[in-house]
Amino acid sequence: MEVSPLQYSLMCVAEQQPGMDLAQICAQIAIDRATLGHLVERLEAAGLLKRTVSLLDRRQKLLSLTLKGEGLLRDLHEPAARADRRLFEGLAPAEHVAFRAMLRAAVAAGRGR
Repeated sequence: MEVSPLQYSLMCVAEQQPGMDLAQICAQIAIDRATLGHLVERLEAAGLLKRTVSLLDRRQKLLSLTLKGEGLLRDLHEPAARADRRLFEGLAPAEHVAFRAMLRAAVAAGRGR
């Protein structure tokens, strides 16, 4: 299955913080609920992600990777890291750090909207 960068981001969050609810994930990867809903539907249909209902609040849906999703994500980490290195290979280390800081600031500013 081909995975988009946004789907990869969602899968990484689900890997790093299993059981996170949809609202938290929206804030974490800076997307709206409608977009997240579509991403979750596609990944769930592919058997890569599962939604469960929170035991504490039945209105909350919690996300986690399936075993299939964990395997695919493991296979994607190295190609993603290579792409990241290629993207930044022309920058000096200080420029790389500065660029990443600006990206984080832009995402944070977008969350504040």
